[in-house]
Amino acid sequence: MKYSSEFLEAIRKILNETRQDRLCRPFLAKRPQAEILPFLGSASPAYFFLGVNPAGYDVSGAPTQAEDYIEYATAYFDNPTSDKGSFTGYLPYTANHSNDYSAFGQGACVTHLVPILTSRSSEVTAPLARACWPRTRRLVESLKPNLILVHGSLAWKFLTGQEEDTTILMDVPEAQRQGVPEIYEKLEADKLPFQTRFEGISEEYKPWVVALPHLGGTGGGKEIRKKAEQAVQIARRRLSGGPVSVTSGARIRVRRPD
Repeated sequence: MKYSSEFLEAIRKILNETRQDRLCRPFLAKRPQAEILPFLGSASPAYFFLGVNPAGYDVSGAPTQAEDYIEYATAYFDNPTSDKGSFTGYLPYTANHSNDYSAFGQGACVTHLVPILTSRSSEVTAPLARACWPRTRRLVESLKPNLILVHGSLAWKFLTGQEEDTTILMDVPEAQRQGVPEIYEKLEADKLPFQTRFEGISEEYKPWVVALPHLGGTGGGKEIRKKAEQAVQIARRRLSGGPVSVTSGARIRVRRPD
């Protein structure tokens, strides 16, 4: 499969420049075996998961050349021995109840503000995320996903400028300029999705964005999960121009390519 030159260049920059970045170098020096993982899953995703960094994966030997890495990443969830990380609990977003991870991989892309594999996401600092963001932004710009699911308060606060001088998401409702737990406590599902622009990317690109709780099982109980599912379904219907009412228990289906 051929990929755009912009996408290839974005992956090359992440793989090659991350290790040379002045803030990433000392971070990586303490973790000499750390893998660089620009993305995993689909290169034309219906669901674009964006978190802080890949943490807790059992990954070794990821390719360091862009073309080889893309082939590895797009096949990652097809392999039954691949570490599925904490995305197992979010398979309902693709209406997948049979442990068939290939459907997830064909419908979703998993990427991060900082592409460096660590044991815990708490190892990543805001200055490191700020240093890596221009390369991640190039990846977002090359794929232009229509639906971005930002998981975890650390990523959400960074993107909405709550802990930074610059706001990366340009059109954030005031009610969403707070932590993810507070958003889910105060807002109904239909208020969670919104369209926005990215600083530094063409204003014509306006994806739908939904904040999600932490994917590692610490993001709240059943009601929070239900509200998250509803919010994603509403966002999908809004971007396709369909009705936004949500039927209890309804699931979104991402079909396999023929």
